[in-house]
Amino acid sequence: METPETASEPVTPAPAPWFQRVLPVTAVLLVLVGLAALVLPSFRNQVELSTSRRSQPYVELYFARTARPAGQAVCLTRGGKSLVRFVVASHLPQRRAVAYRIALDPSAKGVRAHRKSGSVQVAPGAAVEVRHAFARPRAAYTVAVSLPALGQHLRAHCPGRRS
Repeated sequence: METPETASEPVTPAPAPWFQRVLPVTAVLLVLVGLAALVLPSFRNQVELSTSRRSQPYVELYFARTARPAGQAVCLTRGGKSLVRFVVASHLPQRRAVAYRIALDPSAKGVRAHRKSGSVQVAPGAAVEVRHAFARPRAAYTVAVSLPALGQHLRAHCPGRRS
């Protein structure tokens, strides 16, 4: 008969160290990623895009700089006209026409807004300055410039003519 001191208890093996559990799983995952890269071209392209550095093509829109000490003046006037100057700079791979819209909206009620639209040809790495003149409102006004196809907008609030 067995006594409590001599009774054999079941021995549980010690758990394997963490790296012995992680290494096989990591190896299987690496093999699967390697197979996917060999078999699926879309996966290969996605991995290339994720690991390589390519610049995204884009177009810059900003108000033009002036020679004045302030550097960038938006609310320019000359001879009773409000001058709107902005720059469209291309970082696109090819030459392209970019459409723009300009709106000069007076803040006074009942005063008609002035609008102009057009397009400008931009070459890769080049910047084109666009200038338009509008009749300057008496009251304060807002100048808005947009590139509708690219979803870019600029807005500036300007004082009106002094009475």
